[in-house]
Amino acid sequence: MENWLACRVGKGQMGAEYMIEGQTFDGLKFTLFAPTEFVEVSQNPTGWDLVPGRILVSRLGEENGYFWIRLPRESFEMGYVVRVGSSQLTPTTQLQEA
Repeated sequence: MENWLACRVGKGQMGAEYMIEGQTFDGLKFTLFAPTEFVEVSQNPTGWDLVPGRILVSRLGEENGYFWIRLPRESFEMGYVVRVGSSQLTPTTQLQEA
Protein backbone atom coordinates (compact mmCIF):
# COMPACT_ATOMS: atom_id res chain seq x y z
CA MET A 1 0.00 0.00 0.00
CA GLU A 2 1.40 3.39 -0.96
CA ASN A 3 1.53 6.25 1.54
CA TRP A 4 3.03 9.70 1.76
CA LEU A 5 5.76 10.11 4.38
CA ALA A 6 6.28 13.58 5.86
CA CYS A 7 9.85 14.80 5.29
CA ARG A 8 11.99 17.83 4.55
CA VAL A 9 13.01 18.46 0.97
CA GLY A 10 16.03 20.20 -0.57
CA LYS A 11 17.50 20.66 -4.01
CA GLY A 12 19.00 17.54 -5.52
CA GLN A 13 22.25 17.18 -7.42
CA MET A 14 20.36 16.71 -10.70
CA GLY A 15 17.39 18.69 -11.99
CA ALA A 16 15.03 15.69 -11.85
CA GLU A 17 15.60 14.81 -8.17
CA TYR A 18 15.24 16.16 -4.66
CA MET A 19 17.33 15.62 -1.55
CA ILE A 20 15.12 14.10 1.17
CA GLU A 21 15.66 14.26 4.92
CA GLY A 22 13.39 11.95 6.88
CA GLN A 23 13.13 10.62 10.39
CA THR A 24 12.45 7.21 11.87
CA PHE A 25 9.88 6.70 14.64
CA ASP A 26 12.63 7.18 17.25
CA GLY A 27 14.13 10.37 15.79
CA LEU A 28 17.04 8.98 13.75
CA LYS A 29 17.57 10.95 10.55
CA PHE A 30 18.06 9.45 7.12
CA THR A 31 18.79 11.09 3.77
CA LEU A 32 18.42 10.09 0.15
CA PHE A 33 18.03 11.49 -3.35
CA ALA A 34 14.63 10.77 -4.88
CA PRO A 35 13.23 11.41 -8.37
CA THR A 36 10.78 14.32 -8.52
CA GLU A 37 7.83 12.03 -9.36
CA PHE A 38 8.05 10.55 -5.82
CA VAL A 39 8.04 13.92 -4.03
CA GLU A 40 5.54 16.67 -3.25
CA VAL A 41 6.73 19.99 -1.81
CA SER A 42 4.93 22.97 -0.32
CA GLN A 43 7.33 25.28 -2.18
CA ASN A 44 10.40 24.77 -4.32
CA PRO A 45 13.57 24.59 -2.24
CA THR A 46 16.32 27.11 -2.98
CA GLY A 47 19.96 27.11 -2.00
CA TRP A 48 20.63 24.97 1.06
CA ASP A 49 17.18 25.50 2.58
CA LEU A 50 14.92 22.53 3.31
CA VAL A 51 11.16 22.90 2.93
CA PRO A 52 8.28 20.74 4.21
CA GLY A 53 7.20 18.02 1.86
CA ARG A 54 6.36 14.36 1.50
CA ILE A 55 7.74 11.36 -0.31
CA LEU A 56 5.82 8.41 -1.74
CA VAL A 57 6.68 5.17 0.08
CA SER A 58 5.36 1.61 0.24
CA ARG A 59 4.02 0.39 3.56
CA LEU A 60 5.32 -3.13 4.22
CA GLY A 61 3.89 -4.04 7.61
CA GLU A 62 3.07 -2.98 11.14
CA GLU A 63 4.82 -3.86 14.38
CA ASN A 64 3.96 -2.53 17.86
CA GLY A 65 2.08 0.45 16.44
CA TYR A 66 4.85 1.45 14.03
CA PHE A 67 5.08 0.86 10.29
CA TRP A 68 7.89 -0.62 8.22
CA ILE A 69 8.15 1.28 4.94
CA ARG A 70 10.20 0.92 1.78
CA LEU A 71 11.73 4.10 0.38
CA PRO A 72 11.78 4.63 -3.41
CA ARG A 73 15.60 4.88 -3.32
CA GLU A 74 18.20 3.67 -0.84
CA SER A 75 18.98 6.03 2.03
CA PHE A 76 22.62 6.71 2.82
CA GLU A 77 22.30 5.70 6.48
CA MET A 78 19.71 2.90 6.68
CA GLY A 79 19.10 1.28 3.32
CA TYR A 80 15.67 0.95 1.71
CA VAL A 81 13.54 -0.08 4.72
CA VAL A 82 12.91 2.08 7.82
CA ARG A 83 10.33 2.12 10.63
CA VAL A 84 8.15 5.20 11.15
CA GLY A 85 5.23 6.28 13.31
CA SER A 86 1.67 6.26 12.03
CA SER A 87 1.44 10.06 12.43
CA GLN A 88 4.20 10.44 9.81
CA LEU A 89 2.15 8.68 7.11
CA THR A 90 -0.82 9.78 5.03
CA PRO A 91 -2.57 7.27 2.74
CA THR A 92 -2.49 8.33 -0.90
CA THR A 93 -6.23 7.71 -1.22
CA GLN A 94 -6.95 10.15 1.61
CA LEU A 95 -5.08 12.92 -0.23
CA GLN A 96 -6.90 12.25 -3.50
CA GLU A 97 -10.34 12.50 -1.86
CA ALA A 98 -9.65 15.79 -0.08
